[in-house]
Amino acid sequence: MAKYETTPVLEKNIEELCAINNIIQEMTLNVQKPDFMDVVYDNIYSVIKPDLSLIYLVEEGRLRLQGDPLRGAAIKPEVKQYHDMGECLCGSVAETGEAIYAEDLFADPRCTLEECKEAGFRSFAALPLKIKGVLSGVLGIASLNKRRFADHSNFLQSLAGHIAIGINSAGLYEEVQQKNNLLKAELSKLKKAELALRESEAKFRLLYEKVPLGYQSLDETGHFLEVNPSWLDMLGYHKEEVVGQWFGDFLHPDETDFFKVNFPKYKDNRGIVRGIEFRLRRKDGSYLLAEYTANFGRDDQDNFVQTHCVFQDVTEKRKIEESLLESEQNYRHLVKHAPTAIYEIDTIKLRFKSVNDAMCQFLGYTKEELLSMNPFEILSEESQQVQLERMRQAHAGKKVSETFEYKVIAKNGREYWALINSRFKYEKGVPIGATVVAHDITARQQSAEALRESEKRYHALADATFEAIFISQDGFCIDANQTAAK
Repeated sequence: MAKYETTPVLEKNIEELCAINNIIQEMTLNVQKPDFMDVVYDNIYSVIKPDLSLIYLVEEGRLRLQGDPLRGAAIKPEVKQYHDMGECLCGSVAETGEAIYAEDLFADPRCTLEECKEAGFRSFAALPLKIKGVLSGVLGIASLNKRRFADHSNFLQSLAGHIAIGINSAGLYEEVQQKNNLLKAELSKLKKAELALRESEAKFRLLYEKVPLGYQSLDETGHFLEVNPSWLDMLGYHKEEVVGQWFGDFLHPDETDFFKVNFPKYKDNRGIVRGIEFRLRRKDGSYLLAEYTANFGRDDQDNFVQTHCVFQDVTEKRKIEESLLESEQNYRHLVKHAPTAIYEIDTIKLRFKSVNDAMCQFLGYTKEELLSMNPFEILSEESQQVQLERMRQAHAGKKVSETFEYKVIAKNGREYWALINSRFKYEKGVPIGATVVAHDITARQQSAEALRESEKRYHALADATFEAIFISQDGFCIDANQTAAK
């Protein structure tokens, strides 16, 4: 048997082949692990023994760092998370698809970033990660000492190719797992839906029989297929008087043509239609206003089969709504034309929300001007402080008097006294607004002030005379001047 002697080169090749085989096995065994990239790094550090290894993948036109490259690194430099295409060695490889070997980074003009040099790295190899000629990323290997990575180019490029395949396989495995999980979730949903459908059918039958809403089903031509007991009770018919009849014959004459024209349009709907109103004729000849919610049954070919409609009698509800609307309109008319200033304020934004005509006439501002103003702008400084204190008390949950007096300032600068009746509006215990009625009491205040001045003058005159002056009532002295007092 022949005996072969190995050379150092052959031994090195065998070692490299074994290393590649080991890393392939490791990646194959761990492809399903969430920390697969760490497994790749561990094998690179074990086989090549660099001081730092980096794996970048192409994402949205840039290179993005993968995993934790520092877990097996000799030093812990700050590593860039992103590289632009064409930037420094890794970016250049991503742009050209060709490997780069830099024995001396300090003398290599292709190394344009200072981070590697500042970290003390001397040699660097950047290898493209390709699969069938398509670049997916870059493998970077750095050494603190000078290393001729180019002497191992075949080994490194082969290693990079297998790493690219391993990373791609991990991505495919993850994608398959995600799709498998989605399929499992969909299957679970289908089972739940099937169960829910059976339960829904049972509930529907119960609702059909017991629900206090009218139910009806119409065929393609608008004829009754089915009505429930509540429908018959509300309208006073027997079932045999309804099923098979045309729906339009049960409508107010003014709405028959509307149904005839629009029913074909309703049938084209693929979802629930709400808020359809018809006046239905009772057996006794009276009418009720019905508000419908409709759905449309279809077969497997998406062809219309029948309607499923429920309605409620909204006759009384509509009368109440119309009454409320009329009441609101009357209220707004009253507020607008009342001879007293009435306004609403937002106490959060500190803005007028509404003002009536009397408010505008009282202050001399237009409605638009007032609605853009802070309510404090129409108050004197003293009245502003009073209002601030009222608001603080309201925010603290204290009871605040609804009636008080303020001094207000009109657009022309004239001051008025106003008697205010105000009611706060609260939301979750916090005052958010107020409705205010203001009366002009300037004349009353002026009269009171004039009376006080008259009394002052009277007392001054009485005290100046030398005659004793007494004022009595019911035999009692209620006032006297200074001469009388002496």
